[in-house]
Amino acid sequence: MKNAIRVLGRHTIDMRTATGKWLTARCEEYASDLGGDDALLQQQRTIVRLVVFDELVPERPGVAQCGRTRW
Repeated sequence: MKNAIRVLGRHTIDMRTATGKWLTARCEEYASDLGGDDALLQQQRTIVRLVVFDELVPERPGVAQCGRTRW
């Protein structure tokens, strides 16, 4: 699933599932902390979504940016 999310992004997650509901709630939480969804620019909303997806699929420890394992 993690690989599918990395490749396909948000379209791989059914927003009716627990994971989808968590993503929605987390985005709303960040938006409210930043002054509400109405106060955010589209670019800011995009950054919020990217941050939430990064929380969902964290990088594996020991894996470098280029995909090689650090020893």
